[in-house]
This record gives sequence, C-alpha cells and structure tokens, in this order.
Amino acid sequence: MGTASYSDNLKDIFSFSKEEAERLGNNYIGPEHFLLGIIRIENSNAKNILNKLGIDISELKSSIEEKIRVSDQQIQEQKAIPLNASSEDILKYMMLEARLLGAKEEENATNYASVSFFSALFTGAVFGILGLVFSKQLMY
Repeated sequence: MGTASYSDNLKDIFSFSKEEAERLGNNYIGPEHFLLGIIRIENSNAKNILNKLGIDISELKSSIEEKIRVSDQQIQEQKAIPLNASSEDILKYMMLEARLLGAKEEENATNYASVSFFSALFTGAVFGILGLVFSKQLMY
C-alpha cells in the first residue's frame, strides 16, 4: 500500500481509538474503538450524522463501553495495540476506495482517505456495533 498519509482528524481518531482500547482494558483496536474515537472529535460530521439518525451519543458511548469493557483497570500504555481483523478490513477498504475515487496525489489521498474511512466504518461496522448495542434493548 505504500506510506499512508492521513488527515489530522484521522490521526486523532487513530490516537483516540488506541486510548479508548487502553482505557477499557482491551488488547486490540476494533471498529468499536474507532467509533469511540470519532465520538471524541468535537463537531465532527460523523457525530452530526449519528445525531440526525436520532442516536443519543451519550447512550451509544455508554452502551459500547458496557459491552466491551474488560475490567475497570486501564491497561498499561503500549506503543502499539494490534488492530483486529474488522479494523484491518476497514483500513484496507478505506485505501482502496480512496484510490477508486481518484486520489492520485499524496495530498489528495489524505482527503479521500478521510472520506473513505468514514464510509467504510459507517457501511458495515457502525451498523454492526449498533445492532450489538441495541439488541439487548430489543430483547426486553
């Protein structure tokens, strides 16, 4: 794939995702951590989309944390936490879509990668996570 260059928002999401995994005691980064990272970005388009879909961000965050928290103790900060297979697929899809959208120059690739990341995340992962989170509510 070559060297990837990401926008500041994407870099923040990746950094926040790692922090969320550590905070929740997880030894991997999954799509749910990406979503928690996105939620931490102030005034993000993704957060606005979730709000327009009628999703309560605070409730979503609490539900995700409840489902994936391993312990109340944060794991020690690590240099790298591996991505799980779903997260790797999201990143591969992101880079593929960026290329298909015509990102030929390095600076354009960053913008396309941002759009593609959100597209990949929302296409499958978010709805899978939302299904997991709200399935408990549907059972009652």
